[in-house]
Amino acid sequence: MRWPFPLIWLVPVAAACLAGYYTYQHHQENGTEINIEFDDGSGIKPNETTVSLHGVTIGHVKTVELTSDHQHAVAHVQLQTSAKFLAQADTLFWLVKPELSSQSITGLNTLVSGPYIDCRPGGGAPTTNFIGLNSQPMIIGPGIRIILAADQIAQLSVDYPVTYRGIQVGIVKDIRLSSAAESVNVTIFIWDRYKNLVRTHSEFWMLKGADIQGSIFSGLKLKLGSVQSLLSGGVAFATPDNDYGKLINEGAEFPLHDQPKDDWLKWKAKIELPPEEPIGGDQKSAANSEKKELPGINKHE
Repeated sequence: MRWPFPLIWLVPVAAACLAGYYTYQHHQENGTEINIEFDDGSGIKPNETTVSLHGVTIGHVKTVELTSDHQHAVAHVQLQTSAKFLAQADTLFWLVKPELSSQSITGLNTLVSGPYIDCRPGGGAPTTNFIGLNSQPMIIGPGIRIILAADQIAQLSVDYPVTYRGIQVGIVKDIRLSSAAESVNVTIFIWDRYKNLVRTHSEFWMLKGADIQGSIFSGLKLKLGSVQSLLSGGVAFATPDNDYGKLINEGAEFPLHDQPKDDWLKWKAKIELPPEEPIGGDQKSAANSEKKELPGINKHE
């Protein structure tokens, strides 16, 4: 009995099946390919820069190229199969590299190993295209935003601390000119546990590293802030102990003073705080809140 086709054809058929099998296995092992766009691609190297989650390598950069408008860098990343869940719209990516700021010193381990891409998983629709963040996002959780108006800003920046009696209770989220450019609007975020400390009669002022007053003839007076404020700055507030005022709503507006009055520093309002919980809150909701753009802030006297 003769075969309908020569046995020699079994060799390429078997080879094609074997190649298809190994291609499938390779795809399964390597997982999903994603693209991450960064403002600056300095330090990102193909086949060297890794992607990590909780300190575990879960992918690597295959290639890096410029966007079509030549304004940004795009890293083409190969994720492992175990990390394919990261390919969702709310996942956040950022580049970790040595950074010295008034807040902290971070990324020192990258001096030896080189920069790497860190991430925070999120939900949302499946996607392979992401916008990388310039720095690690801060989990802020629930809370309340307040708008402070100042004549000018000298020693203040985004992510600087907001303190009450020297304890950090929030952060500075946004700084911009008012709509008529007659003042500077500072948006601060007070964490949920501490929002009851802010009342309608509360007073806010800027923290400064060192404030020298007087002259060599009348005498010099040196005021020093906390260790952190010596390096940077921040915002502080106090609430009077004799008349708190009412609770505030989201977007409440206050003047931001250049320095406090002496009696503000003596206020000792007794306001009950709820039980302490982790400031970070739920990661998913916090990650989403970080990605929302702050609306335009206008203040009209």
